Amino acid sequence: MEDNLTKSIHAFEEALKIYTVKKYPVDYARTLNDLGNVYGKFYEVINKEDKPTKSIHAFREALKIYTVEKYPEDYRMVISNIDLTRRQID
Repeated sequence: MEDNLTKSIHAFEEALKIYTVKKYPVDYARTLNDLGNVYGKFYEVINKEDKPTKSIHAFREALKIYTVEKYPEDYRMVISNIDLTRRQID
């Protein structure tokens, strides 16, 4: 599982080189949300000692695009992902 999570993280990071915030803002935000989920799973399964700060950071970056005014459903999804990730910390 660790290998798959590491590959997924790498793939999403590579995708962010193509889906830039200027050219493809929605794809960029979606990719950040997906990256945040994978980071969260990585911390949950593999690296339990560390806090999922990269996960939270990716979600917060996605919220710069997914505003409640422009993308309310996506905004709520990312907020939910942040809440779920924070529960891992507790």
